[in-house]
Amino acid sequence: MSAQNTSIFVNNIAFSASTQNLGDAFAAIAPVKSARIITMRYRGKIMSRGFGFVEFTTREGLEKALKAAPVNINGRAVRVTEARPQVRRARDTAFASLLPAGITEDNLKSFFANYKPINCKIITPRGEGRLPYAFIQFENEELQSKAVKENGKFSINGSNSVLRLSRRPFNFPIPKPGRTFRRLNRAPTA
Repeated sequence: MSAQNTSIFVNNIAFSASTQNLGDAFAAIAPVKSARIITMRYRGKIMSRGFGFVEFTTREGLEKALKAAPVNINGRAVRVTEARPQVRRARDTAFASLLPAGITEDNLKSFFANYKPINCKIITPRGEGRLPYAFIQFENEELQSKAVKENGKFSINGSNSVLRLSRRPFNFPIPKPGRTFRRLNRAPTA
């Protein structure tokens, strides 16, 4: 996306609508640069998820689309809001697993000192036989990928451990011991 946002988020789109229908509906309001409906694969078929994005050539086009009262696509009134700009998160964190019991943040920081670690968070799960794991934040993405490439499998304090790229940012909230995010999102059962 450009520095100035020119995209809208459109939801409540009929599942039968195509990207062409979406683009044509908003092209009548202002010049459209691109339009796309977000899809998913369901039972082997590509299906609409009922929402999409339209990018206009100018900021004025976006403002006209926001003011245009009900826009109908395939006989269905759609809701239009300004799209939030994509935020690129820092990919400077690595995930270390199978760590030995009793390892400290200082142990990990000194082990990876050549790669300039900034922060380290060790999580010790409850339960017998469960090994700690850690998130290690490096100065930048290059140092993180270099650390992972050169130390994919490493030995620390006599334990064979694994270092991978982290899918979560360093400051992502850690679940309380014994709970998973999957359980946190479910309704309580009787």
